Amino acid sequence: MTYIPEMLPSRRASAERPRRVVFVAYEGVSLLDLAGPLGAFIVANRFGPGAGESPLYECSVASVRGGAIRTADGLPLGTESVLALKGKVIDTLIVPGACAVDDVTRDKALIRWVRNNAGACRRLCSVCIGSFLLAAAQLLDRRRATTHWMHCSLLSERHPAVSVEPDAIFVRDGEI
Repeated sequence: MTYIPEMLPSRRASAERPRRVVFVAYEGVSLLDLAGPLGAFIVANRFGPGAGESPLYECSVASVRGGAIRTADGLPLGTESVLALKGKVIDTLIVPGACAVDDVTRDKALIRWVRNNAGACRRLCSVCIGSFLLAAAQLLDRRRATTHWMHCSLLSERHPAVSVEPDAIFVRDGEI
């Protein structure tokens, strides 16, 4: 994981609107890498400060075209199109990993969308080998990052401008 979200915001900080968390998905996304973090935000909404009031987080799963994508586990997953996010503030953009590095970086349109929209997001995160998508979008250049231990050398090899920390469980470098 490249970043772990900060502590829950206070109810007052989220009184205006819930923080928008967008998970980008692609063919071959790992269900575990998507559902685990998504579940953490759902639990925060259900049991966090002010439970029962308006939610702290508004979560969505988006892909380039929207509609069903197939996860690495073979399950079809419904997504909204990234076009539906136009004009919306994204507080946290999360790139889940996959079972195969090439699945993460196959969708060039998604890489372009992430690169073009990253500057408007308050923070960017990746789970496991989702870091390869952030690196392909050149968002990790001259930054510290990590990935699954089995793939650290490959991340360094493919993206020499990234300072890979192979022994870190997570790395936070600014808004990434």
